[in-house]
Amino acid sequence: MYCSHCGKKINENKIEKQKNSFTLANAKEDTKINYVCPQCGHLIHEDLSKEEIKSLSRASHAQLQRSSNSIASGMSFTALGIILLVVASIFFILAKKPSNNFQLVTTCAEFFVSMILYVITLVLLSFGVTKLVIGLNKKIVYTKLLKDINNETFVQ
Repeated sequence: MYCSHCGKKINENKIEKQKNSFTLANAKEDTKINYVCPQCGHLIHEDLSKEEIKSLSRASHAQLQRSSNSIASGMSFTALGIILLVVASIFFILAKKPSNNFQLVTTCAEFFVSMILYVITLVLLSFGVTKLVIGLNKKIVYTKLLKDINNETFVQ
């Protein structure tokens, strides 16, 4: 189910698996259950009107824009991480001193700089890949939703 106000997708099967709403409210099987959106606080229900579907479409377009921003920032963090990985590798190679028969010297400044750059690289790459995957997943979900709305096959 999707919130028609903000476009947030909730999984009602997951919610019902934790605690069944029918048994909590002593309701019958034909009773309609509404959920509260965890993001904006509006009621989420079935059988959306035309105006609510238009609102959902607007919210989906906004979510698509957010996913594009997430993809772009994820790609930039990943690119910065790759650049720093190359620089860290160069400093690591420089830590092998010719005066020491090209053995690794762990007490020189080049080694410490390379280790610091490796840590920064790890943080940037993990953050970038995470944002990239989240953005791509959002883009897939809301593209399918908009396709269903446009084809008038969307059912809440």
